[in-house]
Amino acid sequence: ADVVMVNEIAKAFGCEKVEAEAFIASIAATVAGKTAANALLEFIPLAKNVVAGVGTKALGEAAIQYFKPKSPYR
Repeated sequence: ADVVMVNEIAKAFGCEKVEAEAFIASIAATVAGKTAANALLEFIPLAKNVVAGVGTKALGEAAIQYFKPKSPYR
């Protein structure tokens, strides 16, 4: 879902899929950390959902900040 979100943000800013893939590769550690946190919080459902939501929001905001200056629509 995170990869799809980043690709959609890239498209919204008129960026190429290659740029989206480069961004995803550069934040792979963040995605891995989110996955690890979800695994550790498996026994606390609400906490797991909060971590997942916060991580997705942060990833989306980072993608916006990354693609915005690259946009041909400026």
